[in-house]
Order: sequence, then C-alpha cells, then structure tokens
Amino acid sequence: YSGVCLNLVAELSDQKADGFGQDYDGSIRVQQMLGPCEDPGAVAVTSLADLQHRRWVLERIDGLELTAYAAQLGYELTTAPELIPELDFAEQGFLSGNTGCNRIKGQATVADNQLRLGPLASTRMACAGFAGELEQRLQMIFANSLTITRQAGYLFLQSGEHTLDYNLQDRVQ
Repeated sequence: YSGVCLNLVAELSDQKADGFGQDYDGSIRVQQMLGPCEDPGAVAVTSLADLQHRRWVLERIDGLELTAYAAQLGYELTTAPELIPELDFAEQGFLSGNTGCNRIKGQATVADNQLRLGPLASTRMACAGFAGELEQRLQMIFANSLTITRQAGYLFLQSGEHTLDYNLQDRVQ
C-alpha cells in the first residue's frame, strides 16, 4: 500500500460507527471526491493540462467575496448571486462556463504562465443589477492576458489591478 492524498467534501461525526468502523472514535461521510491533493505551495500553470478536466467557481474578486464586491459596487445582496461564475477547462483548450449572467464558451491557451481566453461566444440574455455589472467586469478582465497561479485548490487569475480567485469544485471527466 502507498499513501494517497485526496481533496474531499466530507462530514465529520464523533458518533461511533457500527460494523467496519466500530473501533474508531468517529466517522467521515464523504459527500464528494474532488480529486488528488495539489501541492499546497503556489504552482505555476505551464500548460492547459494543468487546468484540464476541472471546474473552477469564482469565490472572490480583488480579495472580496461576491456579496462584499456587490456592496462595493452599490448593490445590496443578502445571499450569493443566483448564478455563480465558473470556468470549465476541457480537452484541446476548450473552455465553457458562465459570467454570472450568460453562458460562455471558446478557446483557452496557456503560454509563459499567461492564460488567454477567446474568442469567446456567449448567450445574449440581458441581466439587470449586479449580474449584469459582474458580467461586464469579467468580460473586460477576460479580454486581457491573465497571469495564472494555482495554490491549494484555488486558481488565481490576475490582470492589472484585478485578481479573480476561483475555487476547485470538482474534476470533470
């Protein structure tokens, strides 16, 4: 046997289990397996293979969670936005996802630790309020070359003064 490190979404319990786990002081109920652990240190992304088959969900913009970012822009959100922006990287540089308003798809390339997205096709729903504002800002950021870094289940995309923090949600097959 050899040790394996996995990222899991799990529920811990201090109740003793019956049967197989009866000799342990508690249990772990795995709800979702995200994939192998990544090096906790910052890792340069040198190819699309480093991103491939992963779904990344936007958690922060410029260090602010989405509800706080909305407040900074003058929008009052009592809960997270209805549609959280995400990026899914697939084979041969294919990218899909959403901007919090519209679905996007197109090509992604990585060279010299820089991510380029596009050209991107998008659905054309009109979104009012924060969803529309968020989409405009993300499109503006995505139009630039993005410095890309991974660390402990996060993907950081930086363009000028803006940083997008994406959290690894799952591996897509």
